[in-house]
Amino acid sequence: MTLNNMHRSKLLFAILCLSVFAAHELRSEEVELMGWGWAGNVVKSTEEVKEGTFSLRWDAGKEQNNRFAARAVETDWTRFQQLHFWAFSQKATGSVVSVCVYTTGAESGSHYVYVIPVDWTDWKEFNIDLKAFSKNRKPGGWNDIELVEFLPNFCGPSAPGTVLFINDLKLVE
Repeated sequence: MTLNNMHRSKLLFAILCLSVFAAHELRSEEVELMGWGWAGNVVKSTEEVKEGTFSLRWDAGKEQNNRFAARAVETDWTRFQQLHFWAFSQKATGSVVSVCVYTTGAESGSHYVYVIPVDWTDWKEFNIDLKAFSKNRKPGGWNDIELVEFLPNFCGPSAPGTVLFINDLKLVE
């Protein structure tokens, strides 16, 4: 049985498509977090964008309701090494902002935290090793993530004018 040229072309095209799809599926070294359904003091913005089509505009200098968070879609972070994102700061205010990662079933208020001084302007890239997060109280393991939250100055008010644009937020293996 021989294949005519048309069937051979269709078969080669199907094999090519499957191999591209398989290569894409096997390349799972990153999980994006931009579309996680962030809520709180954050809005999608096209004002400052480093990668993709939008960033998350965060007015961290507000007096009240100055944090934002999302329930974790990817709950097992054990295969990941870093939390990556770009942040654009309109001015270096000297404020401190924190990234907190909460686990399920942990002692109330327990979480991992990474503190970032707002001492830059323009875009700055962050590649934060998960091992660099400090433990606050007794969080569970990285295999049971419930919530990710960005908050200013350990829950207090940040310096007025602290506005950050978070972009290309993802977990990296």
